[in-house]
Amino acid sequence: MKAQVDGVKRMADEAGAWWVKLDGGGLSPQQRSAFEAWLAADPAHRQAFARVERLWGELDALRPSIPPAAASPRNVPPPTPVRKPRPSPSWRWPGLAAALALAVLAGTDPLVDWRADYQAAAGETRLFELPDGSKVQLNSRSALALHDRPDARELELLAGEAWFQVAPDPARPFRVLADGVSATALGTAFEVRRGDDKVEVTVFEHRVAVRGATGVAVDLGEGQRVSVSTRGPGPVERVDPALAGAWRRGLLVFQDEPLGEVVARLNRARRGRILLADPGLADRRVSGVFHTAPPLAAVDALERSLGLRSTRLGEWLVLIHH
Repeated sequence: MKAQVDGVKRMADEAGAWWVKLDGGGLSPQQRSAFEAWLAADPAHRQAFARVERLWGELDALRPSIPPAAASPRNVPPPTPVRKPRPSPSWRWPGLAAALALAVLAGTDPLVDWRADYQAAAGETRLFELPDGSKVQLNSRSALALHDRPDARELELLAGEAWFQVAPDPARPFRVLADGVSATALGTAFEVRRGDDKVEVTVFEHRVAVRGATGVAVDLGEGQRVSVSTRGPGPVERVDPALAGAWRRGLLVFQDEPLGEVVARLNRARRGRILLADPGLADRRVSGVFHTAPPLAAVDALERSLGLRSTRLGEWLVLIHH
């Protein structure tokens, strides 16, 4: 896993270095040929470079000289670059630092952005169709990487939560990886959520085989859920599929859960941050159904039900206190 992450970081560094060279102009024919050879060497190089363009601006003058992309085995089109004003050279690096600072404040992970093939931003859910015909719906602030192989359909949940509806293909197992946990579909519909210290798998239809980093496996049936930590799988729980998948309808359902977990889920579902002024508040128990829109309706409900108050800077920063 570490080698894979190191490879992604190296590729991102190479793409950024080429962007700086191209943006500066004056490339020799040999350098331009070397850049085109780097693009052609691996479809992932082109995707990495497209991400740089998306983040830091489109290379309008150079695009005609970049050879068209060959068919990628992932069948995932590169992201459409976002056109941005060209900063002057003297402001480029301060602008880069400011952009990274904003990313940290927004709770994003630049490495996740580099690796992701499918993403949902804060405050949205997105439905995608995968190359094999399977469908995936990503919850807010979620990201997924596709590692398609001839003998298997493998995806990695990099952040957040995803629901999968699997197209049948007995010759190519459908497997989702998340923080050392694997979930292999033995049926059609299931969900994986990646938390800070555990991975949660819920089955909506048929069965899913779940294996943790310890090697212990659990076979889940319809309406069952298991949480897997570094110590292995926990007890299998019964869940109501309608409640478990409520986030796909814009709802968050909590049943006697700690306020700290509720706040973490709300932060993932919206832009901005909710903070607890007193760490002791994190243990207060919460039950209820909250709409993810409008953004602060859930905070209003928490104040009423728990007898708390909040101090707010618009919708971006909310401090919950006594």
